[in-house]
Amino acid sequence: MLKTSGIHVTTVTPFKESSELDLEGIKENIGFLLETEISSVVPLGTVGEFASLTKEERKQVTERVVDAVNGKKTTIVGVSHTSYAEVVELAKHAKDCGADAVLLVPPYYYRDRDDGLVSFFELISKSIDIDMVLYNVPGLSKVNLTGALLSKILDRAENIVAIKDATKDLTQLADTIRTVGKRVPVIAGSEEISYFGLLAGSPGATSAMANFAPNLVVDMYRAVKKNDVPTASSIFFEKILLFRHLDVAAVLQGFPIQIVYVKEAMNLLGMHGGSVRPPLTQLTHEKKEELKRVLEAIEVQRPRQLSVKQRVRREN
Repeated sequence: MLKTSGIHVTTVTPFKESSELDLEGIKENIGFLLETEISSVVPLGTVGEFASLTKEERKQVTERVVDAVNGKKTTIVGVSHTSYAEVVELAKHAKDCGADAVLLVPPYYYRDRDDGLVSFFELISKSIDIDMVLYNVPGLSKVNLTGALLSKILDRAENIVAIKDATKDLTQLADTIRTVGKRVPVIAGSEEISYFGLLAGSPGATSAMANFAPNLVVDMYRAVKKNDVPTASSIFFEKILLFRHLDVAAVLQGFPIQIVYVKEAMNLLGMHGGSVRPPLTQLTHEKKEELKRVLEAIEVQRPRQLSVKQRVRREN
């Protein structure tokens, strides 16, 4: 059974200045994460900019990540696509590479009645032989997997082993945990509500910030599990949210602003963050300076595991 407890890192996809994949950078980023207490690596989700990659690029990322992880952590590969056939192909490729599970957003262009969505997941479930984690991210997909709808899907798709819920709506998250939480684990899938989700009964949470500050997020998780609410609350409100709300207006509007901030934080720390691909935009000089101040305030330091190549790049 897929391990769903702990912190699941939604990894970035680094690009070179030419906008090509930085495959060596992916390997080094994964190497850093393997030395931490995170539970799983989740490439090609929202933070991994899956929708900005070609199918072949996504396969390259999958191969490089699974190879770098080498069974030392759980690997959950994003295979979301508007095409049923493409989802099946990507999922089979992930399984062949050795992934433990796949992450799947509802089809986000054409939308029919709920029965059409249920049939979509049922068809995929019957077409692949690997565990599936459903990813509810209505702010981007414009499809909301409520507890009632998830119950219908779970009745007809047998290999769904967890729900990643990124609604940012605490009322809905609580209802989803109440409605389907005894059937499958409900993972808190939005960093802004990770603390509340863990308190409400989520066995784990996903984190983009864990790309560069995994110990910080893991410490919050452990504090919650030890019922040390003051410590967990302090980490969440004074550090995690300080970073996550650097551009709170964009967050409230549903823009995936965390991607560029995480990548730039990684760049500043000498890691492989790279740039974002259009239509996402780079940070302004003012925003970068603000980010530097926040990283200092929350005491995030450059990873000790940096390679010689990374140190030279950082120092130059």
